[in-house]
Amino acid sequence: MTKAHGGQSNHNFGVAWDLGVFRDSDYIPESTLYQKAGAIRKLQGLEWGGDWESFQDEPHFQVIAEARLAETRLSFEAGQPFLT
Repeated sequence: MTKAHGGQSNHNFGVAWDLGVFRDSDYIPESTLYQKAGAIRKLQGLEWGGDWESFQDEPHFQVIAEARLAETRLSFEAGQPFLT
């Protein structure tokens, strides 16, 4: 699930991803495992979508803040590195 259009998500630039919790082959959209994963990944310096105030996205992780998306897109389109 996303509220972003193409080119408006850090997923488009390989710096964001979603974690899925499954039991057998069934996707589990709500689980305490998302909070556990969020706590671990935040210790590793990642941004966790579960901390967002406007839109809770517990499966979401990214290496750069959503606020830098426009800058990331411009660098990507210019063929320049966008991770420092």
